Amino acid sequence: MRRALSRGLLPLTLALSALSSHALEVSPVKGYAGNGEKTKAMDVVKVWAVCGTSYCEDTPAGKRRDIELVGRVREQTLFNRDKALMVGPSIVAREYADVAKRQGGKLINQQEGSSGPFIYRFARADGGADWLVLKDNYEGYYTLIVVEEAQRESTVTISAQDMSNALKSEGDVALYIEFETAKAEILPAGQGVVKEIVTLLRNEPQLKLSIEGHTDNTGNATENQRLSQARAEAVMKAVVAQGIDAKRLSAVGHGQTYPIADNRKDAGRAKNRRVELVRKG
Repeated sequence: MRRALSRGLLPLTLALSALSSHALEVSPVKGYAGNGEKTKAMDVVKVWAVCGTSYCEDTPAGKRRDIELVGRVREQTLFNRDKALMVGPSIVAREYADVAKRQGGKLINQQEGSSGPFIYRFARADGGADWLVLKDNYEGYYTLIVVEEAQRESTVTISAQDMSNALKSEGDVALYIEFETAKAEILPAGQGVVKEIVTLLRNEPQLKLSIEGHTDNTGNATENQRLSQARAEAVMKAVVAQGIDAKRLSAVGHGQTYPIADNRKDAGRAKNRRVELVRKG
């Protein structure tokens, strides 16, 4: 990291811990101190972002969009401890950007000026992510939020035979395939489920399936519909890429229309974010 600036700024410390908690640790800049850190084991953080060229899907660049982060949340206020050492928001923003970049963080929003919020994503080896949000509350105060993204429920251990049994007895089976947050990109942790779907279809060459995406009720219903359709199509594409005839499959998104659990609770929302296989004919 570069040396402290002439205005008295100390280098920041931002490290991805090797511990299983994947904790991001952040030190305030010189002249500031953290106050009243609050930790919640599971919470939802909504932060508006000025969209750039990625992550905001179809939101035009330069337009605002709420981004929702779910997981373990640590929040604290950075307040001015010593006016003589206090530095301006442009330097604070630049220093956090520098350290985040060095630690592999990606700025996922574009923000003019120095007030933020600045949102950084740190990809984890397990397919999840940690997030750092820096917001200027003006008058020398900042809010610093670290979100350790929740481990999403995954039925990666479900076998092709289990799927077959469920389809024969119930006509459908719910799968929890891991996707990139708010996207239709299947994460490496979700590829195991795809392989089992392929095995199922190879074992039963007459079987035809409808692949159906579902979301929870968080956010905009129209966007949830689009996302569920895109995820269903992504699963279908991944299965076809492994040699299954596309004529045996169809993809449809239902958005938030058919919940199977209580959307008022985190666990319920996690169950509602699913992909179902439905037997056709």
